[in-house]
Amino acid sequence: LNLVVSEFLRDELQDRGVEVEMTRTDGNAISNTKTNDMYTRRNLISKSGAHCAIIIHMNSNQNASVRGPVSIYYSSSENGAKLAKYIQAELNSQLNPAKKRTAYGESFFILKGGKAPSVIVECGFLSNRDEEWLLKQESYQKRLAVAIADGVCKYLYGEDGPTITPGPNP
Repeated sequence: LNLVVSEFLRDELQDRGVEVEMTRTDGNAISNTKTNDMYTRRNLISKSGAHCAIIIHMNSNQNASVRGPVSIYYSSSENGAKLAKYIQAELNSQLNPAKKRTAYGESFFILKGGKAPSVIVECGFLSNRDEEWLLKQESYQKRLAVAIADGVCKYLYGEDGPTITPGPNP
């Protein structure tokens, strides 16, 4: 599901003229262990020259009633917070989830990927039966991608048009 949503997001951003670099293009891990995989991804993000990095993920919780997409940024990154808040606002507005969440900061390893602000978008909770069903629907996956892309573009270009010129891998 992560890769499927990532591909829809890539396509949506490319349709808007944003150049996208994926850390993987198939269902295989990019390293032999989860730790090495995270190091490799973080290194790819750091060396990409990107204006931002979006990590797509699905969430889970022991409490099966927990639901709703959420954006997470590196807690000491002002630009990460700005990017995550734009994305979260679009997720809440466009998807109208039963639980509207607020973007928040963490110190997750993958978010420390260099100069570019990085955001983990937890698309929803697979532990919630209704949300799991929704996350498996192509139409919802595309809506997620559009909402995330809208947030990314507001970050890159501002509310009223371009404020920065995207580099080779925004």
